[in-house]
Parts: sequence; structure tokens; C-alpha cells
Amino acid sequence: MKVSRSKTEYMCVNEREGSGTVRLQGEEVKKVQEFKYLGSTVQCNGECGKEVKKRVQAGWNGWRKVSGVLCDRKISARNKGKVYKTVVRPTMLYGLETVALRKRQESELEVAELKMLRFSLGMTRLDRIRNEYIKGTAHVGRLGDKVREARLRWFGHVQRRESEYISRRMLDMELPGRRQRGRPKRRYMESCVKDTVSPVLFRLNFHQSDHQPSSSNSILNIDSKTTAHVEVPFQNNCKNTSCVSDLQLDFNFL
Repeated sequence: MKVSRSKTEYMCVNEREGSGTVRLQGEEVKKVQEFKYLGSTVQCNGECGKEVKKRVQAGWNGWRKVSGVLCDRKISARNKGKVYKTVVRPTMLYGLETVALRKRQESELEVAELKMLRFSLGMTRLDRIRNEYIKGTAHVGRLGDKVREARLRWFGHVQRRESEYISRRMLDMELPGRRQRGRPKRRYMESCVKDTVSPVLFRLNFHQSDHQPSSSNSILNIDSKTTAHVEVPFQNNCKNTSCVSDLQLDFNFL
């Protein structure tokens, strides 16, 4: 294997004391504050602010490539939503399953997504149309829910691997020493536990059967306009970073 001395860079993560220089055959290797690895930006302080901004920029780049389709008035809003979820949203979600996003960073992604949807549907903020209506028209769910879904999916993949797997060991690793003063940074395991025990919001659509008008049985219909939102809390049993949730649903139609 050959290593280029001019292109090689190195980065120190959470460095508290200044370290020395790294030399390769007498030539000093450049030290950087951020590093791009497998398409994701890793910062030396453990933050993910720059990665979120690059995800937003990547989403806008993908939106511009298909803007001719998304901004076409002859195409229905449902088809525009399908194109958006197929082309634009995956570029914004890339690599975020391994990131512990804060609420402010999550809102940055959602604001950018709503701007794209407004442009696609020919709406502006002056029209004073609620965000829920715009997402419902394009049949696009909340971006934050998709991020949490991807994070839990990747967390499940790691937990099913053998105990010697590097990602499994990193999740169970405890660093020695004491942390610095101030508010602690949000950790990945804390985000996974919070995602697991968060309440689940169910959207139920009902309509009465046309063949049995006298019957009291209701039928779930995704196209019905009569909707109800039910928030079901989890009964959780958490120990340290492991959490087991028990979800039981019992629907009684009166």
C-alpha cells in the first residue's frame, strides 16, 4: 500500500492538551479540524453542526436536479411527494442514523424540507398555509420521525451483531476520567433510549360500511377524511442504556 505524503491528513477527537506533530518520512502531516469519511463530516469536537448543513445543501442540490418535475403544475401533488421522497429526502438522511441530533439541528432540516415542498406546490409563506396541510397534500411525513426510524434501525443492526464487532464495542464503551464543566453533550445512546420510550402517535381514519348501514362496526380506510389521532405511551423498563418497551393496543369502537 502506498500513502501520499501531501494528501494525508489526521485529526484528533476531543483533544484537551496540545499534541505534537506527526511526520511521514520527514514531512509533517497536516492536522485538520474536520474530516470527511464515507461521505459524512466528522468534527474534532464531536459536534455534527457542519454535517447537518451539508445535508441541507445536498438536499437542495438534489431538489434542483428534479425541479422541472417538482415545479410542474401538470403533475399532481401526490406524485410530487413520491418524487421528493425518492430523490431528495435520501440525500438529506444520508449518514444521520449515526448522529445524535439536537432539536435545533432537527428543525433546520425540517425548515429546509418545508421550503422545498412549498416551492414544489407553488405556495409561499404569504399564503398563510399550515405546515401540516402542506405535508398532507404531498403525503410526506415528518423528517424527524424518519431520522429516528433510521437511527433505531441501525441501532438494531448493531445490537444483533456479535459482541466483538467494533460498532458494538463502541456503543458499550465507557471513557475514563471526568467530563468538563457545563452542559453535557447529547450522546447517541441517550437519543436511542429516548426514541424507544417516546409516545407513539397513531393516525386512524374511519368510515362506516356502505353495505351495512345499521352495523356499528367501523372500517379503517386510508382515504377517509374522518381522522383521529391517538397518542399511546410506552410502558418501559429501562436499565442503564438498555430499554425494553411493551406496547399493547386494544381498539374499542363505540
